Amino acid sequence: DKVALIDNAYPGNYQELMARVEDAFEKEGKEVNLDVIVQNHVEKDHSGVLPELHRRFPEAPIYCTEIAVKGLLKHFPALEGANFIEVGTGDALELGGKTLAFLDAFLLHWPDSMFTLLVEQGILFPNDAFGQHICYPQRFDHEIPEHVLMDGTQKFYANLI
Repeated sequence: DKVALIDNAYPGNYQELMARVEDAFEKEGKEVNLDVIVQNHVEKDHSGVLPELHRRFPEAPIYCTEIAVKGLLKHFPALEGANFIEVGTGDALELGGKTLAFLDAFLLHWPDSMFTLLVEQGILFPNDAFGQHICYPQRFDHEIPEHVLMDGTQKFYANLI
């Protein structure tokens, strides 16, 4: 089975990200390894530690849209020479029992955006497309009054999408 990391973290958060990754591998009794990096879009809260990840896992190809390749190279010149694999709607990646399917979502928040679907489990990684501007002590949407959720959603879409 191959291991994929979908998006990453703000610049300066590499140690925290890797501590979480290492903890997950330790719980599985496995050595840390990333076979594939998926970059849903260039915005730095999703790509900020990509240069560090590439240094640690130089053999891991980076899957993203053609537009994202250009943006990532502008933001991170250290990625010059990285193995970028351009994907889009209709493309899929077999990870050994799990499949990632890609869907272009250009200009839905950023010009290079794409969604990634973990097919077998029906889990969508939509980057910032379905967010809300909300800070509430409850963790789950069913614990928050619907009018509060809708207000947060409206603000998010008006400001970010």
